[in-house]
Amino acid sequence: MTVLGHDLVQETGDQPPVLWVEALGEWQGEARRTDDVTLGRFYSRDVLPGMSGSPVRQRSDDSVVRVVSARYNTSDGWLVHSVWSGRVEDLRELRKGHVGLDGSRWVGFADATTVAVESLSAGHR
Repeated sequence: MTVLGHDLVQETGDQPPVLWVEALGEWQGEARRTDDVTLGRFYSRDVLPGMSGSPVRQRSDDSVVRVVSARYNTSDGWLVHSVWSGRVEDLRELRKGHVGLDGSRWVGFADATTVAVESLSAGHR
């Protein structure tokens, strides 16, 4: 899997900031929170702050299969480099009231979940 997303890492000196980063990852399974939310978990050392909401794509066919929810920050070494992700099938419900899903296509990193929802609506999984 791969994540292509905006990052919030600031360069030092006179270097221009990085606009986006591709982060490769490996699927690890699912986890369920105590509030009955099921999250996917994948391993990636390269997912950076600011990449939440980025589409998680399969490398084999470039289909959007998940959306980055958060990177797990461990203080004790357990689940190091784990990234939580939401299912594409859950996006329409999660985005209600936040993003208009009127069928227009806008591709950008600021709201990649809209693109994932529209891709799902068009039958691209």
